[in-house]
This record gives sequence, structure tokens and C-alpha cells, in this order.
Amino acid sequence: MELNLRKLWSVLGVACLSMDLAADAKTTTNISGLVPVTRACDGTCYAGDQLDSESAGIEFKAQYLLWSARQEGQEIVCSQYRPISPQTSGPLTNPAPALGLGETLAPKFKIRSGFRVGAGVTLADFSSVDLRLGYTWLSRTVGHNNQVKLANAWTVAEQDVLGQHTEISAFQSSWGLKYDVLDFEIGRDCSLAKGVFSLRPFWGLKGIWISQNAKLDLELANPVIAGGSGISGATSQKTAGVGIRSGFGYGWRVADNGDEYAGGLTLLGHTAISGVYASTTTTSTGVTNALGMALGLHNPRERLENQHYVQHNIQPAFESKIGFDWSILFGGEEDKAYRLGFDAAWETQYWPSLGNLGAGTIRYNGPQPFHTQGLVTGLSFTF
Repeated sequence: MELNLRKLWSVLGVACLSMDLAADAKTTTNISGLVPVTRACDGTCYAGDQLDSESAGIEFKAQYLLWSARQEGQEIVCSQYRPISPQTSGPLTNPAPALGLGETLAPKFKIRSGFRVGAGVTLADFSSVDLRLGYTWLSRTVGHNNQVKLANAWTVAEQDVLGQHTEISAFQSSWGLKYDVLDFEIGRDCSLAKGVFSLRPFWGLKGIWISQNAKLDLELANPVIAGGSGISGATSQKTAGVGIRSGFGYGWRVADNGDEYAGGLTLLGHTAISGVYASTTTTSTGVTNALGMALGLHNPRERLENQHYVQHNIQPAFESKIGFDWSILFGGEEDKAYRLGFDAAWETQYWPSLGNLGAGTIRYNGPQPFHTQGLVTGLSFTF
């Protein structure tokens, strides 16, 4: 019995000693150099770059964008296709369907440049929580399809007096975009696996001001039957709103800033989802040729259209990005007063129901997806 008590006191003594050592982890040192190697922290450790105590934690960032932007649901003409049965006799003679591979034609969606600028601050006195604000802008480039001559081509939505799809001989179209987005975030870089991996949960607000303009001119193959020699139209859409944005940033620190060759190299990315309460105003105008109107051959649904339509709804958005960040620390007594970083990534944004061109008219087929994707690269400076 006495032997067992001695063993028990020995076990308790070892446990107490271990607890004392753990509580004093802030002063754990490297015996050879007397340099702290372990630092305790409350909760999850901060995973960002450790600048010196005199740093204000303020960051400025500027990035160049090379993105493609596309609005779905703008298909206008399909070639090598006969939506009606062939007729070999009578006043409306239609040959058999043409053979060959056809295509669906839409306005031209061009690659466009843009930029993103942002600023942020890390609040060291508040568990290193950071605040970030970013503005994204894309160029106002308009994509034009010049006069395209076609054979055996038909409209996708337009119909003639007989309720049939209209055959056309040529078409011309254009599509323009104005894209302005403002993002505000509150987040924190959290350390995983001793700082090798990091996770940054964040939430905030998203504001959007996105406008689209589409124009169309069709030359009809059978002007009398179709009710005119041509069809032209223009549609504009303006969407503005603000909503909640939330997601995660993640990183894998491949090399620390002390690495002689790689510097601070981190593979990074983020995933986010937004719900924006937005107001969308769509204005649509279209007219058939005066000849068809005078003959009374135009389809009643093809009359002059001057539609002004307003919608209020929630616009969801999904974002994802993957790339890398390379950085160096310099300045001050410990070369940790400033941080200069270079990043490059591939980013996609998907809006499943942003497109409402033609809302309120007979051509409206419901909300259509809008999406952007492309390269994001730039510099950041922290002091």
C-alpha cells in the first residue's frame, strides 16, 4: 500500500511539472541562441506575416484583370436548320433541310481588361482581425459582329406572320458591359498545422452596379412573308444593389519569408457566396420595317415594342479563385518593417440569374446566367 502511494505521488508530481512547463511556453527558448522558438496564443494563432511591433498593419493592393465576360441567353440566329416542314409546291415553297454542321450565333463577347484596387488594416489589438475594402472595374469595350451574310439561317425567337421562325439572310449585333463591384470584408487568418496551412473565414457586404446593352439588326430573306424587310432592336439592363457576402480564404505556405531562394511563397485561393438584393431595370425597343406594318402582315407580337420593366429580387453570386502569392519582408532593425507581395491567380464569378435582357417582352425566356473568368495579378504593400 505504501509503495502504491509513493507511485501516485510521483505521477502527480510529473503532471504538475508538465502543467508548469506548458503554462510557461511563452518563455521557451533555444538554449544555443536564447531566441524564442515557441509562442503561445489564445484561441487559434494568427497566420499572417509577422511584421515588427512598429508596423501599422495597413495594406494597399493594386491588381490587373484580364477577363472574359459573357451573358447567356443571347443566341439570335441558328444556321443550317429548318424549323418547319419542307413544302415543294404552293406559294410558300420551302426546300428540304440543308445538310451540314450548323451553329448558333450570338453577339460577340470580347476579352476585356480591368483593375481591382483595395486597402486593408490588421487590428493587432483585436486578435489580428482584418478589415478589407476592394473595388473591381472592367473596361467598357463593346463587342461587334459586323454584317454577316448567311444562307439557310433562322431566328431563334423572332416569328413571322404565320407563327414560324423567320428566315434571315444577314445579321449584325453588338453587346456592351459596364461592371462595377465593391466588396467589404471582415476576417482573420487562422493558423493550421503550425502555420503551414491557413484558413481565413470572412463575411461582409457586396455592392454591384452592372449594366448591359445589346443591339440587333436582321435582314430578312422573305420580307413580304415576314412582314418587313428587316428587324432591329435594342435592349439595355441596369442592375444595382447591395447584399451579404461570406466565404473562406485558404493558403499553403510553401516557403517562409526567411527562405534564401523562395522568399515567402504561398499557394492561395478563396471561395465565396453572395446574396444581393438588387433592382433591375430593363428597357427594350424593337421595330419591324414600315413595309410590313403598312401591309398589315406583321405578327401582332412584332409590333413596336417600347418596354420599361423593373424587377426587385435576390441575385446570388458564386466566386472562386486559386493562385499564389510571393512576398518579402524588409526594413527596420529586424527586416520586418514592410512587406511587398506579388500575386497571380485565376478567378471565376458566376451569377445564375443576373441576365434579364428582354424582360417584359415576348422574347423573354427567364433569367439567364452571367459569368466572368480570367487572370488576376498585382502587387501589395504592407507597412
